[in-house]
Amino acid sequence: MKIILSPAKQMNTKNAFHKKWDLNEYSKQVVDALVTLNDNEIKKYLKINDSILTQVKEYHKDFRDNVTYQALDLYDGLAFRYLKNDDLSDEAKAYLDEHLLILSALYGPIKPNEYIKPYRLDLLSTVKINGSNLRNFWKGYYASFLKENEMVLNLASDEFSSMFEKDRYHWIDFDFYEIKDGKEKKHSTISKKARGLMTRYLAENKVKSLDDILEFNLDGYRFSEEDSKGNLLVFIKDLD
Repeated sequence: MKIILSPAKQMNTKNAFHKKWDLNEYSKQVVDALVTLNDNEIKKYLKINDSILTQVKEYHKDFRDNVTYQALDLYDGLAFRYLKNDDLSDEAKAYLDEHLLILSALYGPIKPNEYIKPYRLDLLSTVKINGSNLRNFWKGYYASFLKENEMVLNLASDEFSSMFEKDRYHWIDFDFYEIKDGKEKKHSTISKKARGLMTRYLAENKVKSLDDILEFNLDGYRFSEEDSKGNLLVFIKDLD
């Protein structure tokens, strides 16, 4: 069983490691393309403005040094903050190291305990890697991380999950809703928080079966059988 999760733009660089480190052969090609970009190209291809241009250029300069971070520590977006909450047990971390893949446009699928560096790159960026866009460049490499007919718990965004041919796996999608004033609401903030909570629940309970997934109840969520269908599991939280 594998859990897939999107990366985050926000980075927490407090917990650095100084160790021998290198990029995999695919990531080297991506970095080689990034470091050749001038300022205007960086802003165009990475969709950033002047306020973070200097920081991103520093990221590019630092790819060759030996300062690294474990992926789970480094990513600091909403999903990761709700996943970590600063107190994951060693057993939960071991579960994540076995089952979780964080999908990166620069590193490919990575485990939470892998060492990486800060970066800024979306999978939909139009930057070319040896003539290919990022999606085509990574397609085969992404597929190599999942086994045919393996259960895949998709807690990633469409941008990343669409890299896989879903019919090759026992694929499970998730939707999360909040109910207020009798109306169901779903937006990116709700989804990101809930994806982090679900990943945390899976790790804390060492979940390995579909029945266990349906018991998810963190932060007031509950499984909605009437809204779920096929390979889509729906969880709702009542705010009324």
